[in-house]
Amino acid sequence: MQEIIIGDQIWSSENLNVVTFMNGDEILECKTEKEWKKAGKNFIPAYCSYNFKNDHDPIHGKLYNWFALNDPRSLTPVGWTIPSEDDWSVLITFLGEKPGIKLKSKTGWIKGEDGFLDLGTDNFGFNALPSGVCEVDGKFESFGTIGIWWSKTALLKSNGQEFGSHGMAYYRSIASANGNTESLIGSMSKSFCDKRKGLSVRMIKAKK
Repeated sequence: MQEIIIGDQIWSSENLNVVTFMNGDEILECKTEKEWKKAGKNFIPAYCSYNFKNDHDPIHGKLYNWFALNDPRSLTPVGWTIPSEDDWSVLITFLGEKPGIKLKSKTGWIKGEDGFLDLGTDNFGFNALPSGVCEVDGKFESFGTIGIWWSKTALLKSNGQEFGSHGMAYYRSIASANGNTESLIGSMSKSFCDKRKGLSVRMIKAKK
């Protein structure tokens, strides 16, 4: 695994593509919509390949639900961890303007529905790819147009609504383009979603 330095942080240069936890236990692989929905319903750590086919795995990695990346058996080797929301914020602050452009791979992206495509410069070798998402119902979306990565930070409450420990978690995403509004071009969005979704995962070196 290649590591890259961005500011004071050390990141992995590719999405996670593992099938076992660090203790050797197998992570549940879901190969159908039914299996993915069942795993999510029961809060079982799981992964899938986009469209349940492993063609893209060597380059794009696998898609994991949030329960997999927060399992105590750990997805990451010693010395590494899954980035928290604070880790992502430090990265974005260091990158400054147009962080999505600076992280985005130079190839592999296609135009979004709006017809725009912001070309990446991949300044640091982060190689952000549009690996798409697996929805809660096992449907797949956005391969080629959106890269979306988990944060290990859960969201327990928003606007007075409580989600509970199995509800929502933060993520960061980069799109092919964000329209032609100058303030949005090249941005890296922060939001949150259902923990049962399948998103890409990156690693960051744990602070000593």
